[in-house]
Amino acid sequence: MTRLTPEWTEAHARLLPVLVTAAVGTAVAAWGDDLWLALAISVLFAATAVVGLTFEPFIALVVGLVGAACMILLEQLAGVWVRPAFAASALQTAFFIATGLLAGIAGNALRRIPIRAGEASASLEEPTIFYSLGLLRSDLGELRLEEEVERARLHHRPLAILRVVTDLREEAGLSPAEQGGLYRTVARVVGSMLRPTDVPFAYEECRLGAILPETHAAGALLVLSPIVDAVTHATFLVRSKGGGLCLHDYARVYFAFALFPEHGETAAELLEVTHAAVQGYREQSGIGYATVVEHTVVEIESPAEIPLVPAVITSIGRSGGAQNSGGARDAGEAENGPAMRAVVRHSTEYRAPAVKESRLD
Repeated sequence: MTRLTPEWTEAHARLLPVLVTAAVGTAVAAWGDDLWLALAISVLFAATAVVGLTFEPFIALVVGLVGAACMILLEQLAGVWVRPAFAASALQTAFFIATGLLAGIAGNALRRIPIRAGEASASLEEPTIFYSLGLLRSDLGELRLEEEVERARLHHRPLAILRVVTDLREEAGLSPAEQGGLYRTVARVVGSMLRPTDVPFAYEECRLGAILPETHAAGALLVLSPIVDAVTHATFLVRSKGGGLCLHDYARVYFAFALFPEHGETAAELLEVTHAAVQGYREQSGIGYATVVEHTVVEIESPAEIPLVPAVITSIGRSGGAQNSGGARDAGEAENGPAMRAVVRHSTEYRAPAVKESRLD
């Protein structure tokens, strides 16, 4: 059936109070005996509503006051600004002010409708990973990171960020659907094992990030170690092959973290540090160093013993254990002191363990 009346929209709902207020004010003005004065006041109400729509609420309130002042001036010129008409004039003044204020509120809301519509249409083009796994879009994640950096700077609190990059192996031979399943598995593990205060976000399915508020170097490693262990042992479902496949046979996952303010004092600097750390580790150029996590819990004796450098953890190798590049290790040791190897008992019980440091031989 064809719709005969236009659909009621948010724009209509915003404009209705403005129209009602202006109409009632015009009706009060028409109650008088002077037809030309009533017509002039009606035009003033319309002008107040239209001009108020183009400004913010506070300025629109001033527009309403100006309209009321013009009305009083017209009444004085017409000779009807007398004591018996004071009540009607006061009522019209209130309606002028209300019309201006409501017009400003409505205009402000109407200007936001296209922005929200554009954001909604843009979000529909994002990968499904943002919807099914509760990860923020990259622009929202970076905005939140900027806020957290400012908060950490203001209150002198620690802050860490995490970057997770998944590389498919050349010999993986996965279909696009199977690749998507692998990426979602990594994102699901990372998102589910972060703390409630952490904020995960995604650039694309193979590149994730997370904000770790109130987190220093030792805390970042304590958060990372169970995630690395879980990703190392994760499987993803491939229906065509009749079950789950070990993720480490088909991809390598990199975890890089950076600290505020040691590695950067802005959100952009922290993101660039983690990106450079991953790229350097990939190319074995010695950027930063690699921390090898073999099992579940990272044991730390003292946070002071942790080198304050961007750390990259590669969770999985072909054999299923964590692996490191000798070139990256040597460069990291030469530039930043001994690299740290976290070797711990394999345990599903997560306590606040001790942490041990040893050189990577």
